[in-house]
Amino acid sequence: MPQTDFPLPSTLPAALAELIVLAPMPGLDAGPKCEATSKRIRNVLSDHPQLLGTVSEAAIWLLAGELDRSHDVSQSLTSAEGSYWHGMMHRREGDFWNAKYWFRKVGKHPVFEQLAGEIARTSPKGSSEAIGCADLYNPAKLPAALVDECERVLASQAVQTALLQRICWFEWQFLFHYGWD
Repeated sequence: MPQTDFPLPSTLPAALAELIVLAPMPGLDAGPKCEATSKRIRNVLSDHPQLLGTVSEAAIWLLAGELDRSHDVSQSLTSAEGSYWHGMMHRREGDFWNAKYWFRKVGKHPVFEQLAGEIARTSPKGSSEAIGCADLYNPAKLPAALVDECERVLASQAVQTALLQRICWFEWQFLFHYGWD
């Protein structure tokens, strides 16, 4: 289960907050796919149909590892946040070039600044797990750099996997909060 690092929005339906807290930690790749989380999502969407076709729906399907469902929703959204979720989904499926395309469509986004700050605050500089890519600390270069780092770490099974997974979880939380507020 992923630990939420920031309080969930108080206006979040209780069932939605519960499914976020009970979901497994999202991977850097397509996994894990979690049927229990998918079932909770179907129940939440049934009880809260206003979430259908929103960035929140794209986010929670991505959290469940349901990349196709997340893709269908995010691709239908014309907002910067829709493009952002779309880019995250393609990064997880391993379509790195396409992920970069969607991140370019996002343009400048406040989440990039937040995430760069969090990376600087939490990256264990000097340790074997440190992220060596300086562009991850630069909000303007962070989206493409994060795609490149995920591709590199997944290809090499480098020791930074857990740290990079944590960074992607920060990103998920920041973007979910941004889209919800």
